[in-house]
Amino acid sequence: MSNISLTFVAHQPNRLIHYDFFKIGEHAFYEDDDLNARVLSTVAERCYFPATRLMKQLIELTGGKFRFGLALSGVILEQALYHRPDLIAAFKDLAETGCVDFLAMPYYNSLASVYSPQEFAEQIEEHRELLKKLFHQETDVLMNTGMLYSNAIAAQAETLTQQLALLRTPDSELIGEVETLQKTLSSLQAQVDAARQLLGQAEE
Repeated sequence: MSNISLTFVAHQPNRLIHYDFFKIGEHAFYEDDDLNARVLSTVAERCYFPATRLMKQLIELTGGKFRFGLALSGVILEQALYHRPDLIAAFKDLAETGCVDFLAMPYYNSLASVYSPQEFAEQIEEHRELLKKLFHQETDVLMNTGMLYSNAIAAQAETLTQQLALLRTPDSELIGEVETLQKTLSSLQAQVDAARQLLGQAEE
């Protein structure tokens, strides 16, 4: 009988306030922390808590044979620490079973692997440190955002630590998707640079 490895992913973005042109210079806080808290609480009650309870029950019913991976972004862990520490407690309960592997991933669930090897490495290290602090696990498995894969990403993952494995899907078309993303990001960066130049000219 084949073994199936299940990995569950959870991420919440930092949402932005409505920040129009006339608010420039008033303050530099762009994130809507109240909205972050409300959304996290809603999703936690409807999804995260029921899921963690079910996972623990399955572990107990199978005598520890039910094992799985959890990929929790640094952002959702930060929000939970500030707004729902009981969610962190639920994740810790799972960690204490010894049946859950917490996977490393880009801290912000970002596309850093596509545009900046240095940023990618820094986010992975920051995320691994947070997992170690919260759950006392030193993970040796990396799941890139969206399971994006290329030979270059795999080579960099290998340099981050000698024992860090990279999860990927078997779909070879992902390499083409990464290249498309790189072109899209380059185009967006050019547009951002052009907008900055126009703003600079307007200020003059």
